Amino acid sequence: MGEFLIFGIPAAALVVILVQVLKAVIGRTVTGDDGLPIWKSGIQGPVSILCALGIGLVLAGINYVAQVAPGFAQIWEVIGMGLIAGLTAAGFYSGQKALRGQ
Repeated sequence: MGEFLIFGIPAAALVVILVQVLKAVIGRTVTGDDGLPIWKSGIQGPVSILCALGIGLVLAGINYVAQVAPGFAQIWEVIGMGLIAGLTAAGFYSGQKALRGQ
């Protein structure tokens, strides 16, 4: 079994990034009047493991289809590069906000 790379990036890194995106998008903390968290909703604990497995299987399946069907490979490349560019830009944006203290 060889390396599982998608556009030269290890698929495991992409799975971690996509699970973190899901946690950020779906997760939410409800606070009380005193500002302390009451409860958290969203993807946590074992559910994040199941999401990681699901995302990994989907990426592996899409990658296999891209290798078998040449026309799909071009579409997958455009979608994948756009996804990577968007996630990179979002990471830079949140990183500069953290550095500025916002």
